[in-house]
Amino acid sequence: MAPSLCALLLLALRPGAWAQAPEEAAPSCGQDVAIRNGTFALSDGYRPGSVLTYSCPPGFYPYPLGSRLCQDNGHWTTLRTPTGSVLSQPLCREIRCPAQLAFEHGSFQPRRASYPVGSVLTFECLDGYTLRGPTQRFCQGNGHWDGGTPACDDGAEHCPNPGVPAGTTKSGNRYRLGERVSYRCQTGLSLVGSAQRVCTETGEWSGAEPSCRAPFSYDRVEDVGAEFGASFSNVLGLASSSASSSLNASIIKPPTFLGRRLILSDDSLVNVYLLVDSSKSVNKESFQIFKEWVENIVDRIASFEVESSFAVISYATKPKKIVSIYDPEASDADAVIRKTKTGMNFQDHGNGTGTNIRAALLEVYNMILFQRESFIRANNLDAWKKIRHAIIVLTDGKYNMGGSPKDAVTKIEDVLEIKPDRKDYLDIYAFGIGTLEVDWDGLNEIASKKEGERHAFKMDSSQNLKAAFEDVLGAETAVPDTWVLFPPSRGAGTTGPSCRGSLVSDSWVLTAAHCFNRVTDTSLWRVQVGTEEICIQSRIDHPSYNVTAKAGQGIPEYYDYDVSLIKLQHAVGVVSWGTYSPCPPKQKEDQEGVTRRPAPPGHHPRDFYVSLFWVQDWLRLHLGVSNFIP
Repeated sequence: MAPSLCALLLLALRPGAWAQAPEEAAPSCGQDVAIRNGTFALSDGYRPGSVLTYSCPPGFYPYPLGSRLCQDNGHWTTLRTPTGSVLSQPLCREIRCPAQLAFEHGSFQPRRASYPVGSVLTFECLDGYTLRGPTQRFCQGNGHWDGGTPACDDGAEHCPNPGVPAGTTKSGNRYRLGERVSYRCQTGLSLVGSAQRVCTETGEWSGAEPSCRAPFSYDRVEDVGAEFGASFSNVLGLASSSASSSLNASIIKPPTFLGRRLILSDDSLVNVYLLVDSSKSVNKESFQIFKEWVENIVDRIASFEVESSFAVISYATKPKKIVSIYDPEASDADAVIRKTKTGMNFQDHGNGTGTNIRAALLEVYNMILFQRESFIRANNLDAWKKIRHAIIVLTDGKYNMGGSPKDAVTKIEDVLEIKPDRKDYLDIYAFGIGTLEVDWDGLNEIASKKEGERHAFKMDSSQNLKAAFEDVLGAETAVPDTWVLFPPSRGAGTTGPSCRGSLVSDSWVLTAAHCFNRVTDTSLWRVQVGTEEICIQSRIDHPSYNVTAKAGQGIPEYYDYDVSLIKLQHAVGVVSWGTYSPCPPKQKEDQEGVTRRPAPPGHHPRDFYVSLFWVQDWLRLHLGVSNFIP
């Protein structure tokens, strides 16, 4: 037999000799990934697809990236700085707050290019100007100044001086009706809020107050709890089943706190759409927290006496509908929670590594279109127009496929006919979970921008997201109603409840200052807590409250800083927290100093827009606590 044929026969007898050669395993990524002065964690070792996350001590952040991905080629994501250069090793950098670039009609100290954590800025106005906002601001560990933007104002124009937030430059210094101001952030910072604002008829600035945020800055748990709670309550209004549709007639006290509220009429509905990032970069622990967040927020919203329906969408490269807004079970909170538990799973999107926020929002748009058409077929379009819509987007990074989601937002606004007189019918909240991976610009691009509110938030971890929402939506023990009572008049006995209030400590009640217009002696006044009437020990009106401050400008009643603290003669054992209209459902003509003319058509009473963030310093001063968060 020929040697070559023999060799061929021997080869054929070897097991697997004709089997296809095995595919080469994807190369592992290098292990030289340490961060200077920090630590790191791996989601799946050094295998392709693993996410490397860096951590730094408090007061520092990972630079230039907070996380890196092990790519299929065996290389980690490049350590590229914002200027384009490449680093060989990441490091922990000091967190700093942005500079105060200008302060009109006043001065501030000290002046620096940026400020380390713990720094204090002090503000002072020139003679003839009054300081609106805090006298001091502190640089917090999240890279953001505490409190609101201070401004010096002389009350001479239609709108107050809107101020110059830290890190911004402002164009426009006239504050008459219809005038505009514009803001820009210094290089390296992103603008969150409205880049342009207009002085409106009500004497307030349109849009949301701007702030400039560094890529590493994030929101604290207590900030999200307070600001999201105050804003979201615009959607979760409560309507009394027996009340008329008028604003003041339908006020009732909720079982839990969600901040101030916009009252809905009896036949109003709320659609809540929850969009959850489930892309490859979301680890199993974070996914589980996101899932629990959906279940918790559905449960808490359903506890309010307002008819609500829910949609739940998870998304990565493509969206997946867990519950559609038009599903029969969408209005059944228990059913929505069950479907979320069973139908939303960690592996749903497989290797879908993309973050396609646009596709998720287009899914919401299609749901809204479908629901609208069903109402039209039922010849009930007017009922559909009364539905309010709230969209909450959770993401752990910037969108990286599908294009900008802004056009999807525009489509939703168009189908809902969102105009100045219907702006309360849509709220979009954007929550970024992470630090450097989350793009402030991307969040602000899709978030709503409304007066006195914030809709864009960034948190440093999913654990803190959970903590923030537990704080906002957590159940509280039942508390008694609190009323400020008018004194007896002409020997006629107590006139009954006059202004509602909130117990903000065991001996302090927050109410409206206008209840005491032209009143100096409150010795005969009482506060009713449940069934008990308690004497008033003292009363402190906010020093900036002046109902006639703009009478010379044709505004007969001006309710800025319309807050008052009442100290009770003895403490009570329960504390509630929440704000609602301090105005009673009806006012008697003989109640001196409290009678107010009805609001003009289309104008909401000023009480609903008192921002407690403007008065934090005042509240802390008199309540005797340093960590009070309204």
